[in-house]
Amino acid sequence: MMQIAFRAWRRSGWGNLIRPRLQTFVLWQFKKIWGWSADLIYNVDTFRCDPDALRERAGRYAYDPTPWSAFRRIFTHFRLDFARYTFIDMGAGKGRIVLAASAFPFIGVIGVEFSPSLCRIAESNLLTCRFLRRRASMTRIVECDAAEFQIPGTACAFFFYNPFNNETMNRVINNIILSYQQSRREVYLICVGMSTIFLQMVRNSNLELRHSFDIRWGMFDHRSVYIFMITDD
Repeated sequence: MMQIAFRAWRRSGWGNLIRPRLQTFVLWQFKKIWGWSADLIYNVDTFRCDPDALRERAGRYAYDPTPWSAFRRIFTHFRLDFARYTFIDMGAGKGRIVLAASAFPFIGVIGVEFSPSLCRIAESNLLTCRFLRRRASMTRIVECDAAEFQIPGTACAFFFYNPFNNETMNRVINNIILSYQQSRREVYLICVGMSTIFLQMVRNSNLELRHSFDIRWGMFDHRSVYIFMITDD
């Protein structure tokens, strides 16, 4: 009787409707458990969404933290002499990727964030984080509009995990290109989850696509990573 009822339920179409939603729910629960567990271990707050930040991030996307492991996976595909570069996370949120990057011997690691409330949380996380060996010479959070950020004169690696809408992203890229034109050096853009603006970036004569690959993102899915280098047009 149960088998007959199940077959009838599946034929009705309800099974096809519910299964994807159930799968999404289960995956989200795994993500929450993993995010909260990592925060507990490191003694930080990087997972929970902040209601104040949603109001403060006009023209920017809602807070969605990068998995802790993503940073290391990216740099298994993309070799970089860390000691020559400043790493800059554009749209740093609560500073998770800033903390992950600080474990590498960069000249400096900077998180740029527009939301005051997220900046305060990120700064607190830098102070309270434990069990993480920091090798970067300097780590800090800068509260400002990313398009107006004063870019260091060193070689730079910028990280973008889909942080802005197209208009803001264009302003940010133009600011980076201007900095490069004022002082030629190696400048990379590491872009994750930015398919909506990818073609536009490829058409930019100052951006040269150097690497493209997929990495595992979290426990169950993947993301495409595109690495551009600033060049003369």
